[in-house]
Amino acid sequence: STTANEWLGLSKVKIGGADAVSDQLTIQFIAPTNMVNCEGVNVLEGDLVVQRYFMRPDTSSTADYVVACDANTPNATATAQPTNLAGFGDAGQVVIPRADHLKFLLGAKDPAGNLSYYTVNQYRAAATEARRVAAATGGATPQPAKVATIPPRIVLVKMGVVVRSLDNTQNPSLDLTKTFDILGDTVTPADTTTRYARHVYTTTVALRNGLGEVL
Repeated sequence: STTANEWLGLSKVKIGGADAVSDQLTIQFIAPTNMVNCEGVNVLEGDLVVQRYFMRPDTSSTADYVVACDANTPNATATAQPTNLAGFGDAGQVVIPRADHLKFLLGAKDPAGNLSYYTVNQYRAAATEARRVAAATGGATPQPAKVATIPPRIVLVKMGVVVRSLDNTQNPSLDLTKTFDILGDTVTPADTTTRYARHVYTTTVALRNGLGEVL
């Protein structure tokens, strides 16, 4: 989308010489207690929280990108299933400054209980195919060659981000061709003139919901 504040997949790295595309991730949950959303706004227990993590230009320095998070506006009275979602779709709050690339992997269990990791697009394809097969059975008892399936259940999310230093180090010993590994991708900085120091940070978040999964 070219609409302001919508997802553009912005990135400042390359993969195999081609421009990379950053991921976005949108999550929703019911607030388990009084809490603060990713934009620093108080949310009441039992209210619906929707949060989107994405890359966008830094409004204070258009040459830089940031990881931002946009959240819906909390309701005055906790509402788990609001009719309308307000305040969602703006530029959000900066959560990681000076970011060059953002990637997510989704950890999901198959019916046999095995854990697999999917990119966002791989999971979308798997979920679409699972729904297609399920719909093809028409709710009837499936034949052996047409077994109805459900989308793999996501039980964890891996996040990786490439960040850079505040200032150009201008250090001639800094290798501008250095590659970085981020969740299975080997990336190189698109900027080969300024000598910023860069680092990859990764984290894994388990989704402990009420569906009985044991990690």
